[in-house]
Parts: sequence; structure tokens; C-alpha cells
Amino acid sequence: MPSKGKGKAKATKVAMATPTTSTPAKKGMKKAPKPKSSLSAALKHLRLPTRGLKDLDARTKVVADVLKAALAAKGTSIDLTRVRLIKLHDTGTRIPRLIAMKSTALTGKKSAETVDRIYRVTWDAMDEFVRTSFVRNLIIGIAPGDLAKPQAKIFEDVVRTLSAFRMPTKMSGFNFNDGTRIGGYSTMQHPTSPGTGMWLKSTTGHGSAHNHLDAARITEIQDRVMAHFNQDVKTKAYSLKPGVSLQDVVNTMVVTGGTFTLGRFTMPATASNVTTDASVTAAEKEVQARIREYMKDQLELFGAKRSTAVRATTAPVKVPKLDLDLLKRPAAPELLNPGEISPRRTIKPVALTDISAHLGL
Repeated sequence: MPSKGKGKAKATKVAMATPTTSTPAKKGMKKAPKPKSSLSAALKHLRLPTRGLKDLDARTKVVADVLKAALAAKGTSIDLTRVRLIKLHDTGTRIPRLIAMKSTALTGKKSAETVDRIYRVTWDAMDEFVRTSFVRNLIIGIAPGDLAKPQAKIFEDVVRTLSAFRMPTKMSGFNFNDGTRIGGYSTMQHPTSPGTGMWLKSTTGHGSAHNHLDAARITEIQDRVMAHFNQDVKTKAYSLKPGVSLQDVVNTMVVTGGTFTLGRFTMPATASNVTTDASVTAAEKEVQARIREYMKDQLELFGAKRSTAVRATTAPVKVPKLDLDLLKRPAAPELLNPGEISPRRTIKPVALTDISAHLGL
């Protein structure tokens, strides 16, 4: 976001750290700097790009303003024919209830909690590829209940599309056994019900990995979405670039959030270079890998590109006769470019009927 101030930016004031010693410093003596954590220093260069909450919220407001204007553009529509999962799960009134909320009901802390609760309950215990707080702030910023019915229906289709891409929280994460790190972390378990995590049964002391990667994911989504915007030099207002449709923006959110998730957030549990909790069965690992494959196929429908890069432990990978051989192929997040999904791990696409029970559908 551009700075509103003129001239040179003022230097940021930083509070001094409290000394760790109880010995009072003599007048005129410089205080010794607080020693930095060696772990933080070592991992700093491995971190992925992230923004703070204030900057994320400011950019979300920009996105909400542009989407609200785009909803009224002639010929605007959202193609729901590619969105399969959320239509099966939310057959009731949950998402329509969100879309009916007016600006008068979307003020204060309770309104945010209400939106979060309804949105999450629509499909519980899932990691949303497009962050819940981002969707919530879009709803609050747009106030769809104040829109004309045709525009509100289009926005409902937007929310349904974004809602369709999720992984069970217990399956979301990774635990590399070969030194691979993502954002500086070799292990990450998405917060989930105690004792149910596929990667870690307890997430105590491991929250920083999830928090960092979750912030990096929404940062990348916002960056790619705002690349579709122009900013007026005089008014500083944003608008869609010529030729860019609302559908293009939605596709970008889905593909960016999805490819980030499946490339840097949730690894296949069957891969030879990851280790799950000892209690996880081979069948459970295969289900997790097949759910990922199904989601990858859905992302392709929205424009995601499938990479041809693979990594083998000893020899070049050959197309095997059994799916299981492909499922065991090492995960190689470092080989994927932004917007890419990894090569197929199954001989043929996974059918929804094979995994629907494990998704609560």
C-alpha cells in the first residue's frame, strides 16, 4: 500500500529491550544488546515472505472494494460448474446466511466471530486453502446483504468457490526425514483436535511453523490478486485491469492458495521422505495422499499448471504399474514453481466417491 505521508519516511521507533541482568548500568555506559536466539538467526534467511496483520487487513480491504465494484459490472458471473465439494456439503442455509448479512450486522467483534463460526461450521475441522479471516473480512467489507439480489448471488458463488478447497486439519502438515525444510521448518502440524494429528499428536511448542506458513500463504494470495489491479495516480483508488474479470480474480485466489498448500503446506503422507506419527496406518496415509490428488485435479480445473519435475532417491522415476509406487515418490517442494502442482501420484484421477467419506461428505 502506498504511504500517505509526503517527503522522507520517518524512522521507525523501536523499544529498547529490557536488560537481562539485575546490575544497574552506570551513567554513560552503553547497555549490552540482548543476545539473539541462534535458532531465529539461523532460520531467518529461510523464512517465506509474510506481512503483519495490519498490512494484511489493509490489502484485504482493497480487495473487498475492488470485488464489490466488480460485482456490479455488466456480464459478471461466476462459473460454479467446476465447484463440486462445497455444493455437496452445504446443502442448507449456512452460506446463504452469510450472504444475507447487512452492514448493520457486520460491525464489532461479535460480527467477526459470527462470520467465522458460520463459515467454519459449513465444513468443520478443515484447513481452508484461502484463509478464513480473509474470506470473513471480504464479507464484512462487502456487506453482501446490502447488495441487490443479483450481485449478492454472484458474491455467494464467489464464497462457495473459495470454500470448496480444504483439507482435513488432522492431515494437514509435514514431517521431513531427509533434511528438507519449508520456510525454515522440517515439521508442521495444522492445529487440530488433541491427539488426532497425522504429523504430530501434540502441537504444543510447534505453533510457529503453522503461523508462519499460514501468513506466507495469504501474503502470496494477496500479492497475486493485487497484480490484477490498477491504481489511479490521483485518487489512489484501485480497480481491475482492463480485460480482467471477477472470475479471473477468483481463479487466482483458488490456484494460489491451493498450489501453496499442496506444495509448501501439506505433503503427501505416503512420500518416502516424510514420517507420520507411529499410530498412523498405511491405509490412512494412502487416503491422505489420494485426497491431495483429488484436490490437485480440482485446481487444474481453475488453471493450475502441473509440474513435470520429480525427485528420486536413487534413480530416475519410471512410470510404475502400481499406484503405490507413485504414492511413495519423495515429496520435492523445492522443485515446484509458484502456481504449479506436483506430478500425479496415481495412475488415474481419484474419484470423489473413493474419498468422500473421509471428507465428511
